[in-house]
Amino acid sequence: MIHKTAIIDKKAKIEKDVEIGPHVIIGPNVIIHSGVVIQHHACVDNHTEIHNDVNIFPFASVGSDPQDLKFKKGDEAYCTVGKRTVIREFVTINAGSKKDHITQIGSDCLLMAYSHLGHNAVIGNHVIIANVGTLAGHVHIDDNAIVGGLVGIHQFVKVGKMVIVGGCSKVVKDIPPFMLADGNPAEVRGINKIGLRRHNYTTKQSAAIKDAYKILYRSKLTRPQALKKLQDLTEEIPEVGDILDFIAKSNRGITKG
Repeated sequence: MIHKTAIIDKKAKIEKDVEIGPHVIIGPNVIIHSGVVIQHHACVDNHTEIHNDVNIFPFASVGSDPQDLKFKKGDEAYCTVGKRTVIREFVTINAGSKKDHITQIGSDCLLMAYSHLGHNAVIGNHVIIANVGTLAGHVHIDDNAIVGGLVGIHQFVKVGKMVIVGGCSKVVKDIPPFMLADGNPAEVRGINKIGLRRHNYTTKQSAAIKDAYKILYRSKLTRPQALKKLQDLTEEIPEVGDILDFIAKSNRGITKG
């Protein structure tokens, strides 16, 4: 059902069983798949594709122009939102600033009220961004991570899978998988034990991840020595390899502990 007050460009592609509320604005290059609900006064713009069963709450802005001085009027900007993701009130999601750099949100995510995703941000599946969580441009958040309320994340930072970032934290460097980080600036405080249990990691796997944390953050080893020890641990417990690979690909450096 489409409300009579909604403003929808004729070029937009909308499947039949989509619900669009009062005063919603849909731009010309938008694609909306079945089961999507867009509540009143929300706006979807640019080359944005909303996949099945997404719920967009009132006053959210999805796929708006990137806040990037290099972006010029008339440039194409792209954004995708995965299946069953929930976008709450007043969330702002900027589209990517280049055609080959898309703002991407995975499936089954929850973006709470007033959270912000900057241009070119890439969010995995089952990610939660709590109220007023603010992601600058080019931030990457991997699967099953949780970002607390009022958190600010610096541009180009990467947050590993199953990381939890405590509320009001300031994140300026990359956070390896499975870690708990908190503070201003954020520091790694431990591992996400509850998350590991909820995702059915074995006792042996969890213990190895804790050992990896101790090697990185509690030993007096140099970084090369610590990485060598992690490599040895990876041969026994492959999940530790996720941490090792993440560190190897880090551009901003790793959050200290």
